[in-house]
Amino acid sequence: MTKRLIGMVMVCMTGMILSGCSLFDSKENLSLQISGEEIEIPAKNEVTQGTGWTLENKDGDYVLTLSGANLKQSPDDKSGAALCVEGDLSVVLQKGTENSIQAQDYGIKVAGGELVIRGQGSLSIQSDNTGIAFESIGEENRLIMQKGTVDISAGNIGIQASHFVLEGGSMSVYADDYGIFGGYEGKEYAQVTTNAGDLSVEGGYIALYCDRTKIEGGTVELVGLLENSFGLYGQSLTIDLQNGSLHTKGESAAIAAEAYEKEEPQITLGSLTKVSEEGVSLKMTSYQEAVESQEGSQMETYQILTYTTDEQLYYDIETQTCQNAALEITFERSR
Repeated sequence: MTKRLIGMVMVCMTGMILSGCSLFDSKENLSLQISGEEIEIPAKNEVTQGTGWTLENKDGDYVLTLSGANLKQSPDDKSGAALCVEGDLSVVLQKGTENSIQAQDYGIKVAGGELVIRGQGSLSIQSDNTGIAFESIGEENRLIMQKGTVDISAGNIGIQASHFVLEGGSMSVYADDYGIFGGYEGKEYAQVTTNAGDLSVEGGYIALYCDRTKIEGGTVELVGLLENSFGLYGQSLTIDLQNGSLHTKGESAAIAAEAYEKEEPQITLGSLTKVSEEGVSLKMTSYQEAVESQEGSQMETYQILTYTTDEQLYYDIETQTCQNAALEITFERSR
């Protein structure tokens, strides 16, 4: 990592906004492009079909069924995605089928709306940039996984979504930079909720960047891979574990909250949540770094809050790692 984490996150978020999905003109409540082709939206209770997929209008609710589909981003596609959506859409993985999405930019890009993935099949998403990306933040723009098996591999971000809900099924995410990126808007927006199922996330720098993690059931595994990586990272973290399990691991710290100047980082555990490891406690450390601006170079102070078993916690600016931080933590429900 060549810059401090907060700077990296802001650059990442800016890149997502600038390369957003263009909006299509449509009289319907849904706009859809598949492999660069704008799809005709069917009338109520009718369908539109293509190779390995069927789009159905069920009384105004749109369902895209994948049945052995292999969707690829067209090289000259202006939408920049293999599957580009505006509006609410359910993607059903037909039982027993294997489906794939391949893209240079975005596997699935959602301009706005709710994307639901369900069914009893499987879906593999491979992208040089981002696996699934939402352009808009807020609870109405969310990714919900109910059933099926989804594997995502991306060169930058696995999932970019301010709200992600896992209700069942199995999802694994790998990304060179950020596994799941919840946005840079603070705890009122970014939230990951699991009710059931299995979620495994690996990220080069950060496995999960999200201020609120609510686990009502299921198993969540977060792993940061690089030397200066974090399993779970945010500015004001809330971990609410009511059932299930959360295990997080990073090569710099398992979990960390970072803020700068007058802001304070926070890590808050819900009333039923505890840390399984004995002897760990939250400690704060700070460091200064020169930041270039229009007014010239100036020093800014950053604060990092993390778990440690050592009295001497500090941040090494040369290696950009937290020294003596706990590298592996399991959160469990207190009895």
